[in-house]
Amino acid sequence: MSIRRSYESTFIVNAALEDAEIDAIVQRVTDFITENGGTLIEINKWGRRRLAYPIKKKYNGYYTYLAFEAPAESVPALERFYTLDENV
Repeated sequence: MSIRRSYESTFIVNAALEDAEIDAIVQRVTDFITENGGTLIEINKWGRRRLAYPIKKKYNGYYTYLAFEAPAESVPALERFYTLDENV
């Protein structure tokens, strides 16, 4: 049995997407966490905000904060998930 720890994650989605597409991406992230043995504690959608500096020539992003408990080995998989999704 693996040890479950508490984690926080804030990720930014491309703000140029429609609200339905953004919600689908947030849902994919939360599904990924639960499928890998995690339990969501809090989801806080901060909404569209200006970035501190341009990322991939984008100046705005849709911020989402998650608090969750998960096995330690699932965190690198979540980081890879973020990296592979072009809209995150």
